[in-house]
Amino acid sequence: MLPFKKIPSKENHKPLIRWSVGGCSNRGIEILEESVRTAKILYPDFDYTICYNNLTDYQFNKISQFNIPLVNSHNFVNLLAIEPRGAMWALLPPIRLNPNGYELYMDNDIILTNRMPLIDKWLQNDMIICTRQYKKRAGRPINYGEYGHLISRKIPPLNTGFFGLPPQFQLHLNKIINKVGKVKKNHHNFQGIIAACLTEHPNLVPISKDDIKLCRNTRKNLDKWSGKYGTHFITANNNNPHPCWEIYKNNLKKTILLF
Repeated sequence: MLPFKKIPSKENHKPLIRWSVGGCSNRGIEILEESVRTAKILYPDFDYTICYNNLTDYQFNKISQFNIPLVNSHNFVNLLAIEPRGAMWALLPPIRLNPNGYELYMDNDIILTNRMPLIDKWLQNDMIICTRQYKKRAGRPINYGEYGHLISRKIPPLNTGFFGLPPQFQLHLNKIINKVGKVKKNHHNFQGIIAACLTEHPNLVPISKDDIKLCRNTRKNLDKWSGKYGTHFITANNNNPHPCWEIYKNNLKKTILLF
């Protein structure tokens, strides 16, 4: 890792949070609504955008009520060298919406609950931040598919559902895609493409697993499901029960009447 390069204040632009949502259950929209609510409280100095794809009429009408700009990701499909599915939709549009400022990419099933010191540090430096994945398989980080060889084993395994880019850094998606050529269109390969793009930057700082915790739809360790600064409700976009989200929602009911 190279020494951090400070971004001169005169070059700063208002930072942006961009959510990606699509092909999810109504619960996924429910979590997104809460994610937008808490982000506006914690980061009122940011701009906000939702990039959407494959929503039902009900879901589109719902996010239209969040009072933030919407971007139809389907309008940018032809800019990619591969048909987007799953995780790859998070990168559509495949261009920076805030190229001269800081841009934070978030899956719809992530909720920030406290202001994160690492985000504040990111906003002052030329660096990338990204959440971590938990497990390794056969000595190589999982979820990278056929792109694993492009990613140094020195880098902790990444979960690309939440990452932040500095000003002027571009994701060279098609260059990475063409390095491997035709591959199966699955979640592992798409996550590998994203991770390979992120690791082109010399200063990538993984977010601690305790800061944003990955929480699956399991009843194990329900007392330890939440992260210090946020939670990623993995698998909450499907229709299976998600006990951790129900706990969060029930706790929320005690303070505000959102649900």
